[in-house]
Amino acid sequence: MRLPILGILAFIALPSATPCFAGTPIEDLLDFIRTHSVVNPSAGETVNLTFFKVGLNGNPDRAKFRQLVQTLGLAPKGVKERGYIELAGNIGDRGYTLRLMGLGHLLGEWQVLSPDIVTADLSITLKLLLARRGYVTIISSPSAACGENFEEPKKGS
Repeated sequence: MRLPILGILAFIALPSATPCFAGTPIEDLLDFIRTHSVVNPSAGETVNLTFFKVGLNGNPDRAKFRQLVQTLGLAPKGVKERGYIELAGNIGDRGYTLRLMGLGHLLGEWQVLSPDIVTADLSITLKLLLARRGYVTIISSPSAACGENFEEPKKGS
Protein backbone atom coordinates (compact mmCIF):
# COMPACT_ATOMS: atom_id res chain seq x y z
CA MET A 1 0.00 0.00 0.00
CA ARG A 2 1.37 3.40 -0.97
CA LEU A 3 0.82 6.35 1.31
CA PRO A 4 0.12 9.69 -0.30
CA ILE A 5 2.86 12.27 0.17
CA LEU A 6 0.61 14.43 2.34
CA GLY A 7 -0.06 11.45 4.63
CA ILE A 8 3.67 10.89 5.11
CA LEU A 9 4.29 14.59 5.75
CA ALA A 10 1.43 14.71 8.26
CA PHE A 11 2.93 11.74 10.12
CA ILE A 12 6.38 13.36 10.24
CA ALA A 13 4.97 16.74 11.31
CA LEU A 14 2.88 15.47 14.23
CA PRO A 15 3.78 17.23 17.49
CA SER A 16 4.03 14.01 19.52
CA ALA A 17 7.37 12.23 19.31
CA THR A 18 5.59 8.87 19.37
CA PRO A 19 2.19 9.15 17.65
CA CYS A 20 1.86 5.43 17.00
CA PHE A 21 2.16 4.66 20.74
CA ALA A 22 -0.55 7.09 21.93
CA GLY A 23 -2.47 5.65 24.87
CA THR A 24 -0.18 2.64 25.31
CA PRO A 25 2.15 1.62 28.16
CA ILE A 26 5.12 2.54 25.93
CA GLU A 27 3.78 6.09 25.58
CA ASP A 28 3.41 6.27 29.37
CA LEU A 29 7.03 5.13 29.75
CA LEU A 30 8.28 7.59 27.13
CA ASP A 31 6.42 10.42 28.88
CA PHE A 32 8.07 9.38 32.16
CA ILE A 33 11.49 9.38 30.48
CA ARG A 34 10.88 12.81 28.86
CA THR A 35 9.73 14.24 32.17
CA HIS A 36 12.30 12.77 34.55
CA SER A 37 15.58 12.42 32.63
CA VAL A 38 18.02 15.07 31.47
CA VAL A 39 20.69 14.54 28.82
CA ASN A 40 24.12 15.97 29.69
CA PRO A 41 22.99 17.95 32.76
CA SER A 42 25.30 20.63 34.07
CA ALA A 43 24.89 19.56 37.70
CA GLY A 44 23.72 16.67 39.83
CA GLU A 45 24.31 12.93 39.81
CA THR A 46 24.71 11.39 36.37
CA VAL A 47 25.47 8.07 34.72
CA ASN A 48 27.83 8.01 31.73
CA LEU A 49 26.40 6.00 28.83
CA THR A 50 29.40 6.86 26.57
CA PHE A 51 27.14 8.53 23.97
CA PHE A 52 25.98 11.03 26.60
CA LYS A 53 25.34 11.38 30.32
CA VAL A 54 21.89 11.09 31.90
CA GLY A 55 20.71 12.84 35.05
CA LEU A 56 17.45 13.07 36.96
CA ASN A 57 14.92 15.84 36.47
CA GLY A 58 12.80 16.47 39.56
CA ASN A 59 11.92 13.66 41.93
CA PRO A 60 10.74 10.67 39.86
CA ASP A 61 8.44 8.12 41.49
CA ARG A 62 10.52 4.94 41.65
CA ALA A 63 7.45 2.72 42.15
CA LYS A 64 5.78 4.14 39.03
CA PHE A 65 9.00 3.66 37.02
CA ARG A 66 9.27 0.06 38.21
CA GLN A 67 5.62 -0.60 37.31
CA LEU A 68 6.05 0.84 33.80
CA VAL A 69 9.23 -1.17 33.17
CA GLN A 70 7.72 -4.39 34.53
CA THR A 71 4.54 -3.97 32.49
CA LEU A 72 6.67 -3.86 29.34
CA GLY A 73 9.11 -6.59 30.49
CA LEU A 74 12.19 -4.38 30.03
CA ALA A 75 14.08 -5.00 33.29
CA PRO A 76 16.99 -7.45 33.38
CA LYS A 77 16.16 -10.67 35.22
CA GLY A 78 18.68 -12.75 37.13
CA VAL A 79 21.93 -13.00 35.19
CA LYS A 80 20.43 -11.67 31.96
CA GLU A 81 22.16 -8.61 30.60
CA ARG A 82 20.02 -6.36 28.37
CA GLY A 83 21.71 -4.23 25.72
CA TYR A 84 20.49 -0.91 24.38
CA ILE A 85 20.07 -2.30 20.86
CA GLU A 86 17.81 -5.09 22.14
CA LEU A 87 15.80 -2.71 24.33
CA ALA A 88 15.48 -0.16 21.52
CA GLY A 89 13.76 -2.86 19.48
CA ASN A 90 11.04 -2.86 22.15
CA ILE A 91 10.86 0.90 22.65
CA GLY A 92 11.47 2.05 19.08
CA ASP A 93 14.12 4.71 19.75
CA ARG A 94 17.75 4.30 20.81
CA GLY A 95 17.98 7.74 22.43
CA TYR A 96 14.99 7.12 24.70
CA THR A 97 16.33 3.63 25.41
CA LEU A 98 19.63 5.04 26.64
CA ARG A 99 17.78 7.59 28.76
CA LEU A 100 15.65 4.75 30.18
CA MET A 101 18.80 2.82 31.06
CA GLY A 102 20.31 5.85 32.80
CA LEU A 103 17.10 6.62 34.65
CA GLY A 104 16.83 3.04 35.93
CA HIS A 105 20.45 3.16 37.07
CA LEU A 106 19.96 6.43 38.94
CA LEU A 107 16.76 5.14 40.55
CA GLY A 108 18.56 1.98 41.71
CA GLU A 109 16.57 -0.46 39.59
CA TRP A 110 19.64 -1.86 37.81
CA GLN A 111 23.25 -1.07 37.02
CA VAL A 112 24.48 0.33 33.71
CA LEU A 113 27.64 -1.04 32.14
CA SER A 114 29.13 1.17 29.42
CA PRO A 115 32.62 1.54 27.97
CA ASP A 116 33.11 4.74 30.00
CA ILE A 117 32.15 2.98 33.23
CA VAL A 118 33.98 -0.31 32.68
CA THR A 119 37.04 0.71 30.65
CA ALA A 120 38.00 4.22 31.73
CA ASP A 121 41.55 3.96 30.31
CA LEU A 122 40.54 3.41 26.66
CA SER A 123 40.53 6.21 24.09
CA ILE A 124 37.21 7.89 23.34
CA THR A 125 37.40 6.48 19.80
CA LEU A 126 37.58 2.91 21.09
CA LYS A 127 34.90 3.56 23.72
CA LEU A 128 32.53 4.86 21.04
CA LEU A 129 33.31 1.88 18.81
CA LEU A 130 32.42 -0.50 21.65
CA ALA A 131 29.25 1.47 22.44
CA ARG A 132 28.12 1.48 18.80
CA ARG A 133 28.62 -2.29 18.71
CA GLY A 134 26.13 -2.64 21.56
CA TYR A 135 28.27 -2.57 24.67
CA VAL A 136 25.96 -0.36 26.70
CA THR A 137 23.96 -2.75 28.83
CA ILE A 138 22.03 -3.07 32.05
CA ILE A 139 22.29 -5.82 34.65
CA SER A 140 20.12 -6.49 37.66
CA SER A 141 23.13 -6.30 39.98
CA PRO A 142 26.90 -6.82 39.82
CA SER A 143 26.59 -10.09 41.72
CA ALA A 144 24.07 -11.41 39.18
CA ALA A 145 26.48 -10.73 36.34
CA CYS A 146 29.70 -11.80 38.08
CA GLY A 147 28.58 -14.68 40.29
CA GLU A 148 27.96 -15.26 43.96
CA ASN A 149 31.50 -14.38 45.06
CA PHE A 150 31.40 -10.86 43.63
CA GLU A 151 32.34 -8.15 46.10
CA GLU A 152 31.51 -4.49 45.52
CA PRO A 153 34.65 -2.34 45.27
CA LYS A 154 35.28 -0.35 48.41
CA LYS A 155 34.92 3.43 48.14
CA GLY A 156 38.26 5.12 47.45
CA SER A 157 40.02 2.00 46.14
